[in-house]
Amino acid sequence: MEWRRWLRALAGGDRLVRRTRPIPLRLEALEDRCLLAAWAPQVSGTGLDLLGVWGSGPNDVFAVGVGGLIEHSPNDGASWQTQNSGTTQFLEGVWGSGPNDVFAVGSSGVILHSTNDGASWQAQTSGTTQFLTGVWGSGPNDVFAVGASGVIQHSTNDGASWQAQNSGTAQVLFSVWGSGPNDVFAVGDAGVIQHSTNDGASWQAQNSGTTQSLRGVWGSGPNDVFAVGGSGVIQHSTNDGTSWQAQNSGTTQDLDGVWGSGPQRRLRRGQQRRDPAFDQRRRQLAGPELGDREYPQWRVG
Repeated sequence: MEWRRWLRALAGGDRLVRRTRPIPLRLEALEDRCLLAAWAPQVSGTGLDLLGVWGSGPNDVFAVGVGGLIEHSPNDGASWQTQNSGTTQFLEGVWGSGPNDVFAVGSSGVILHSTNDGASWQAQTSGTTQFLTGVWGSGPNDVFAVGASGVIQHSTNDGASWQAQNSGTAQVLFSVWGSGPNDVFAVGDAGVIQHSTNDGASWQAQNSGTTQSLRGVWGSGPNDVFAVGGSGVIQHSTNDGTSWQAQNSGTTQDLDGVWGSGPQRRLRRGQQRRDPAFDQRRRQLAGPELGDREYPQWRVG
């Protein structure tokens, strides 16, 4: 696939303290038509690192980051308001089944839940102290959180309780996604891809075809799944993960996430090395396997 053009935007900062100069984030189009005018910098209202983003729609978008930071936009990013998360832990993943059912996960096993579009957040008992890096669900009563040491926590009651699942790996799991409860993928370090066909009751290792760290996973369905990661790797499966084929990303930059609105429209998030103070703080929270992880530039298409 030919990468049609590069776009640039600005967001966030690269320290745990506020900065006057935002860090550049890079946007890359992957589809045939992507107009430069379609992308513009937004003022997030913070100089702190933002590590994850999710929205139920254009007028309900959440961004989470260091120090328990949660920013919310009710107007397609025209303005952002800081929400009170009730925690100072790193928040790295955010997902919801809708505006009134949103989860944010992060360091020390923190899971936060909001039932009112982020007006308030309640801490849930995750059952782990591992750093949680990703969260996804097929609905309120089927939510997965993944993280360090191969941890997978699962809730069948909208987060009222969480149960540990046996992932079959001790590698860090960075991301989780599925086409439904019986088709769930978790990806992580050393090219790990774990797959469940029974809502996480058991997980099977798949041959990803790479040893690069895989940081993001998404698909338009069981037979169109992408995993992205270190050194620009993109692996694609057209048979529910039975086999994976490498695609040419056109970059050697690490890719930290992938998302799309359909088979022909995909977004991937790239990386930029952060400063040592950021990494040192993260090691204290998560250990070297997560503390040395690089952080996003955004690439879109």
